[in-house]
Amino acid sequence: MTVLANSYGTADGVAVRCGQYVNDTTGLFTTTTHPTKAQVETFINQMSGIMNTSLSKAGFTIPLSQADAVQSVTGIVEEYTADMVLATGFQGRFYSAQFQASGMNRMSFIAKEIDEWVTSAAIGLENMGAARVTIGGADSLQAGVISLDFVDHNETVY
Repeated sequence: MTVLANSYGTADGVAVRCGQYVNDTTGLFTTTTHPTKAQVETFINQMSGIMNTSLSKAGFTIPLSQADAVQSVTGIVEEYTADMVLATGFQGRFYSAQFQASGMNRMSFIAKEIDEWVTSAAIGLENMGAARVTIGGADSLQAGVISLDFVDHNETVY
């Protein structure tokens, strides 16, 4: 597996976050580490897919291309990937007594946290220049799930 074009981060970026799982000599994931480099890249692609789903729901064009926004998202994706690496060794927050007692699925939990992060970071990402599409374009007003279009339906605007 390789990191896909729409993904954020690298196996090397994850390696610095969970050093006990990397090759002792190189400090990197390899074909003989547990997890392997290919497995870590699969995790990166999965976390990036969850991130892109959340970014897309918030109206962002994916993958992000603005440098600062990409760096921000890369850090988040690599951290969640490191969580998944730790989980392969039955370590980390997903193996805490509290998380185990919650009965929650790891991927669902990560998706929820990423949604929350995107919601809190959306205006900042947009202000940095990340491409974001408003629903209905500039002539519409969006409030939650209601979209009012004053141009296409000849409504009177006061």
